[in-house]
Amino acid sequence: MARFPTFSPESGNPFSSSPSYSNGNLTTARTMPDQSTIDLFKDRHNRLMSTENEKNKLIEDLLCRLELTEDQYQRSRLDHDREIRYNREGQMRENQLQNQLRGVKGLMDRNAFVVVLLDGDGMIFSEELLQQGEKGGKEAASQLWGAMNDFVHRAIPHLSSPKILARIYANVKGLGDVLQMSGIIDRATLFEDFARGFNGSKLLFDFIDVGNGKDKADDKITEIFKLYLHDIHCHQILLGCSHDNGYARLLDDTMGDAMLMDHITLLEGVPFERELANLRASFRTTKFDNMFRDTKLATPYQLKNAPGPIQRPLQTIFANIPIGSPLAQVPSNSTTDEITNSTTTSITSKSNTPAPTWASMTAAPFIPSASSPAARSGMKNGTGPLKSTPGINRNRLGQRVDDLDESIPNEDIKRVKKLKLCNVYYLNGADACNNARCTHDHDYNITKNDLKTLRQVARMTPCYFKTECDDPKCIYGHRCPQSQPNSKECWYKEDCRFAGWGHGIDTRICKTTKV
Repeated sequence: MARFPTFSPESGNPFSSSPSYSNGNLTTARTMPDQSTIDLFKDRHNRLMSTENEKNKLIEDLLCRLELTEDQYQRSRLDHDREIRYNREGQMRENQLQNQLRGVKGLMDRNAFVVVLLDGDGMIFSEELLQQGEKGGKEAASQLWGAMNDFVHRAIPHLSSPKILARIYANVKGLGDVLQMSGIIDRATLFEDFARGFNGSKLLFDFIDVGNGKDKADDKITEIFKLYLHDIHCHQILLGCSHDNGYARLLDDTMGDAMLMDHITLLEGVPFERELANLRASFRTTKFDNMFRDTKLATPYQLKNAPGPIQRPLQTIFANIPIGSPLAQVPSNSTTDEITNSTTTSITSKSNTPAPTWASMTAAPFIPSASSPAARSGMKNGTGPLKSTPGINRNRLGQRVDDLDESIPNEDIKRVKKLKLCNVYYLNGADACNNARCTHDHDYNITKNDLKTLRQVARMTPCYFKTECDDPKCIYGHRCPQSQPNSKECWYKEDCRFAGWGHGIDTRICKTTKV
């Protein structure tokens, strides 16, 4: 703290201007401050100014901070008001969406349905139902509806009364023939009666005839499956396909989407094929006991070539009668009645032996001729019997895929072509060619390499049955040797003998049919 000099009467009080009296005399002497005193004043003034500046700076800082705080407060208040408004609007919007969702769910549940898709060529009803014809079809529909209703109450309990749809796809005529040849039904038309009874039982139950052709049922089921899979009204699809690995590719497309997978149930008839068995753990599965066969039917090829007394269509019997027999003189494009009449007339004119009847022909054991596929199945390259049963490789579309040896030089192919060898004689056996007027060579001493080349040459001739051929020993072509997968043409373009069906075939094998 600054010290100031004390005042004395001699020096006078610098803060006082009173006159000084001395020795009784009045004087007006004013004492003037000296330089040190002035410096002290200035120093004091400077200190006061510094303090004043600090005070002013403090006030300015406080005002600045107040303004900043006020600005932050206003912004926070605006944010808070906006959040309140947004929450209120969000709540209103949520309520509207909840109402809309309840309305949509009500519409979905109003038309809710479950559908069962059956591949009728493999999911075959029990023999007891099939043998009853139209009555059995109605009973089958009733049993299927009851089993589906129990399944819905068990697996989808939140649906009170969904509609139940059933779609069965099959080749009715072809399957009827197979069932008759297998001895399951007495006549093929009984299966048509069964399908008619099934259709007439429930309004939403349909037995659909896909006609002739390989895998037509598969294709139709695949497309209808995709249609129903994303239908908001469809709550469950039961897929009856346990007999066919081809459906594994269809199910693979749904893997990874839990919602789609939850909408699919695999219905078991015969035991699941290998690829489907690997997928069954990922899907819900069920089985309707005593409704479907649990064993496969024999294929038409197996039935046609099976020894022993079997029942078969009349055309099949005539197709396997050896050449030279009186029955073999009937034109191949005649109807059944024409064949019977022509055969009876031919035999009566040549012999006193009674004319063969349907009963006498079917009662005798079937012996395949040398030219029949059964006899040819015992030949391998025309040298001896096969030790194993051949199979037919097919792609995901069910198209036949034969191996083609692309390593054979083009020069060898041209050379073997010029030999004019009989393909049937050398590839199917010495007794296979029964054309008395065959102009091709049967005496050539063929080598193993030429036989390999001849097999490739034979594949250059299109098969009459195209990709649907089910003869494992067929020597002809089921796809263009020059065409590449996904290519719709080859070097020959429209002049190719396979034009229109034998190009762009997927060569990836998905299943092998053993026959």
